[in-house]
Amino acid sequence: MTIRKLHISAGLWGAVIGLLLIFWLIPEYISVPPAAKFTPGPTPRTFPTILAWALVVSGIGSMIIDMLARPVAQTAPAYRLDWKTALLIAGLIALYVLLFHWAGFTVTTVIVLFGFLWLLSPLGVLPAAGVSVAVTLIIVALFSTLLQIPLPESFPALGL
Repeated sequence: MTIRKLHISAGLWGAVIGLLLIFWLIPEYISVPPAAKFTPGPTPRTFPTILAWALVVSGIGSMIIDMLARPVAQTAPAYRLDWKTALLIAGLIALYVLLFHWAGFTVTTVIVLFGFLWLLSPLGVLPAAGVSVAVTLIIVALFSTLLQIPLPESFPALGL
């Protein structure tokens, strides 16, 4: 199987799974309290439905892009994950779990996202720091304003 067919099939599976989530799993397994049906604002189904639609759109977009793109000869070897990088990724995930309760969402996400970007992307230190802060602030703004879902505060023991 070529990489192009692999991308197209992955996009198709993403779209199918997203549609399955939207039309069967979310309505079947996430209940909405009767009072929430008549009040404005998000319900327990809101965020999973948004993620499912994002999966559908990204799957369809991936298929369209891969179908329209001309095949290119692969000149560089495929990226291989070595043991050191895999252990660092596992360490970052463990750090996120350990710091989350003490430092809260914002601080922990900035630190761990910076670690992932610095480790896995070609960005330098300053661009990785800027992207990690910007993405975290966008997520916080999205949750607090649009979804109206409070995230764990930073340093709850200190009241911050």
